[in-house]
Amino acid sequence: MNLTNVPSPSQARGDFLNAITCGPPGRVPYCESHFSRKHMADLLGSHVLGEYPTGPIPALRTSPEWSFEIACKLGIGFVTTSSIWELGRIYDTNEEGEFVYVGGSLRTIDDLRIADRPPFEPILQRLERFVSLGRRYGQAVGFGVYSPFTIGQLAMGVDHLCLALYDDMDLVMAILDAAVGFYVPLIESALDIGMDFLQVSSAICFGMGSICNPDLTRRLWRPGMEAYLEPVRRRGIPIGFHSDGDNTVFVEDFISVGAAYLHPIEPCSGRFDIYKTQEKVAGRLALCGNIDLAGVLSRGTPREVRRDVGEHIRRLGPAGGYLCGSSHEISDSVPPENFEAMVQAIHDFGARYSEPTQ
Repeated sequence: MNLTNVPSPSQARGDFLNAITCGPPGRVPYCESHFSRKHMADLLGSHVLGEYPTGPIPALRTSPEWSFEIACKLGIGFVTTSSIWELGRIYDTNEEGEFVYVGGSLRTIDDLRIADRPPFEPILQRLERFVSLGRRYGQAVGFGVYSPFTIGQLAMGVDHLCLALYDDMDLVMAILDAAVGFYVPLIESALDIGMDFLQVSSAICFGMGSICNPDLTRRLWRPGMEAYLEPVRRRGIPIGFHSDGDNTVFVEDFISVGAAYLHPIEPCSGRFDIYKTQEKVAGRLALCGNIDLAGVLSRGTPREVRRDVGEHIRRLGPAGGYLCGSSHEISDSVPPENFEAMVQAIHDFGARYSEPTQ
């Protein structure tokens, strides 16, 4: 990529932290946290293909230096390292030999009792490495965790979880409690290391709305969130949620538990309208993403991508609290020329509407 108008790491960091906390309107920052192996190789060099880690969730095993190098090249003001308890997950390999999640195996309380919990030490050592590099590069560092409801969903598989909500609520509650027991002390330790923000992956929706009855989801989701976030709120650290699908029904719930931002605002064929959502939450919740991965980003032309980015920033940027990026990630379906067009347009248009935050 031959990008221009790329902010320095420290400037991008300031823009990012300002935007996720709905600070005064400033430069609209680029927000992206995951790139496919192909795009990483384009950004870093072909050696990445040979050095890319194998096994489940390779993003958690890549070199921290890669994350910072990509962020610097693209003008992103943050990096995130995550901890995922792979409770009950089943993986298979695809045609490229990559591991992919295919379902959950956990069925009984006994399955939960014998399940291993990942040790804290390597997770925290990786976070310490990210924090150290963040200080060197001048970028913000986030720590990512999965919500109890999402841990249960992936441990059992969506179908079995939905059945258990009627047939075995004791098992569901035990999984949620186990997730809280694992993550709360981990989050507290991460706070001591010095993360700049916490991001919670909370898969409670799909393209048509809530996966389960919204009131039932709230009863299961909220207690764990309160437990996770209480120490984070107490220290004044910004909190974000990554939640795919149409989250319209839960936007106020995210705000009420202390969320500063919501990512990635998938358009969901128009069901989750970012413009209408901003009208409701302006100044209370920052919105990230929304350049449609399933639409213009993968299927459009560079000119159409640039036009869409310009419209988003023109309509959302002046109010503040908007971070532009894809509606999920930069996957293999995104042509390199569209990827570059989006990033360049963000830096061009994002800087045009106001002075950048220092």
